[in-house]
Amino acid sequence: MTALSAAAYSPQRDSVVEPNFTVVPVLSGAVLQIGSLAATNSAGYAVVPTATTGLRFHGVVFNNANAVPGISVDNTGGTNGAISANVHRGIYKMDNYASDAVAVSDVGNVVYCVDDHTISKTDGGGSESACGTLFDVDSTGAWVWVGKYNTTYANATRSTDGSMPAADKTRLDRLHWAASNLTDADASIAISSGTWRRLPTTVPLNTADRTLTVVSGGAVSGDQMVIERLDLGSYRLIVSNSSAGQLSVLPGPGQITLQMGTDWEVKSRSKGERRGNSVTALSSSAQSLAISGGTWIKIPALSANTTFTVVSGGAVSGDEILFTRQVSPSAHTVAISSGSGSGNTLCTLVASKTGFARIRFDGLDWELVDCGNATG
Repeated sequence: MTALSAAAYSPQRDSVVEPNFTVVPVLSGAVLQIGSLAATNSAGYAVVPTATTGLRFHGVVFNNANAVPGISVDNTGGTNGAISANVHRGIYKMDNYASDAVAVSDVGNVVYCVDDHTISKTDGGGSESACGTLFDVDSTGAWVWVGKYNTTYANATRSTDGSMPAADKTRLDRLHWAASNLTDADASIAISSGTWRRLPTTVPLNTADRTLTVVSGGAVSGDQMVIERLDLGSYRLIVSNSSAGQLSVLPGPGQITLQMGTDWEVKSRSKGERRGNSVTALSSSAQSLAISGGTWIKIPALSANTTFTVVSGGAVSGDEILFTRQVSPSAHTVAISSGSGSGNTLCTLVASKTGFARIRFDGLDWELVDCGNATG
């Protein structure tokens, strides 16, 4: 590959959410083409990017900051910094190096500079500089977020860019977080950069509650992570940190966004609903039921008057149980009683009629939401 010899049009695709403009001084003798990658050397001067190490990437060359007419930023004959280049940050389309091409599976990964308009998947065996984060790939090239950090894109240096504090960077970083699935073995996770962890549908919580403890790892203040639950298991995903303990609970599908301060804390949470498991009650004179997830109890024909005593089990505030008596109701009553605190009868379904009862856990005891019997 060779450097651009003339100005090029580099299509841009993003809505700007960070300072998208900067000015960099140009190295003596350097000629930067409009639309090329903008990189500085260790001394801080803009150079024509090549497949070499130690470059820092700031965006794409926009024009000559010294208002000199022309289609390039030409410092031929000038001293270091005699002229400067205007540089725009954002998502720009670059050529995808055929010998080390990126693919859709690489989205979210760091990419590397082959020349001033070409990127590669790997660093060429340690011979290339990281130049951005892959945003998308199509048949015409690779969309790269250039200038995301004013560094070499190493995770550990993300907070050193003076243009933006680390806490604000996280809203940009989240666009590029590669999601990874949790496994049955994951009980504790550490973060050293923005992370999106999923509990996939292939790992349902069907046998017990699961506690996931987040520890600081290499996190700095302002870092964020998202924990997402996709499965429809009947047990809860509990998220804790190493100092305060339980932070939040996902009883069903949903998301929790955590942010690092002195330790991880909840920034936002989507509402995870407990799955309505359909369970047919046994026919007996008395039963005690515990809940650890949203439950729908179907009451069959009974051989005797029956009392369902509901205890807390793994219930959290807001959990509900729905009892329905729909098919062939027998000549026996059904009482719904709380066994968590009051011990009171919450509702009685009369003999020989269909009916329903909905109860909710308030954190201490079960309470009646609604109850009804057919009038016919």
